[in-house]
Amino acid sequence: MITWPSSATGMPSLVPSPDNSPSQAKPKIQYKTDTLDTQVFREQFLPTAIRQGAELTAVELMRRLNAAWTPACKRAGRRQRAPVYWWNQEIETARRECLSARRRYQRARGAESFAERQSEYRARRKVLKIAIRESKRKCFLDLCDFADSDTWGSAYKVVVKKAYTRTPKLLDPAMLRSVAEHLFPLMDGLHPADPATGDHVETDATISSEEILELAKLLKDGKAPGSDGIPIRALRLALYLQPDSFAKAFTKCLTKEGVFPSCWKIQKLLLLSKPGKPPEEPSSFRPICLIDGTGKLLEKLVCIRLDRAIADAGDLSRSQFGFRKARSTVDAVNRVVKVAAQAIEGTRWKGGSKV
Repeated sequence: MITWPSSATGMPSLVPSPDNSPSQAKPKIQYKTDTLDTQVFREQFLPTAIRQGAELTAVELMRRLNAAWTPACKRAGRRQRAPVYWWNQEIETARRECLSARRRYQRARGAESFAERQSEYRARRKVLKIAIRESKRKCFLDLCDFADSDTWGSAYKVVVKKAYTRTPKLLDPAMLRSVAEHLFPLMDGLHPADPATGDHVETDATISSEEILELAKLLKDGKAPGSDGIPIRALRLALYLQPDSFAKAFTKCLTKEGVFPSCWKIQKLLLLSKPGKPPEEPSSFRPICLIDGTGKLLEKLVCIRLDRAIADAGDLSRSQFGFRKARSTVDAVNRVVKVAAQAIEGTRWKGGSKV
């Protein structure tokens, strides 16, 4: 896992995170986001001061969010391993008796009852093995019977868990840089626009608190956070508590200065290894970039305003199917088929008839 900020040219510049170095590895504190105490969050999340400039305002907003949600969540302890699908009470009892018999057998070494304890332990172990084998057989047949009726049920979860492969931990910063540069090659000849000398014109289209509340409704639980680690539940609660703070910060970014703050360009890169590929090859990984939730909100706001402006200008062509809601490749194919069906209807030539 590595983290990098987007440079001014719009391309990523790699910055390996400190936890990738073996000498500087530190255990990261984990929090249980489902234990978020809303009352504590309300007390900790203070109004954000509007700084001079969009960059400083965004940094201050993120600092207040981080300072509010960490005290409101409990630290995550050791995760309990879930039992396998074939585990039952009979196996648990047989395992307990087998372990107890093994302890008695080990303590009886050199005693007269050693042979008796050994025989007892072997009998208990045989009972445990038979119980596990029978339970596996029965539960596997049950999974096969319910696989068709419950497509995404236990059978699907078992198969996905078996097929899932963990990404090997990459500790070499040189290898991380090589993989990132291969997956995200830098392009020469890109010259970033200077907001101070660009064509940006300040407008009066300020962002309202109502727009922020509408954005809060679009946030979905279960989404992975970006490099800031702020969970979606905490971000949604912050939007409902202080929509004015977010509205003023976004207004300064879009309508006042026309910039996207650098702190919201930072992405967390996850490298998922492809099965059967050599780990030393950069093309053996599939990248996933996670951005901060606040940055997603600003992007969503820009997208909504672009769609509104396009609609006011007459909307897009009816032949535009890419990157549009309720339109897909299937719709384009169906339209082509419909046009072809209409073309072959009726007579093919003057005076002729359709065969």
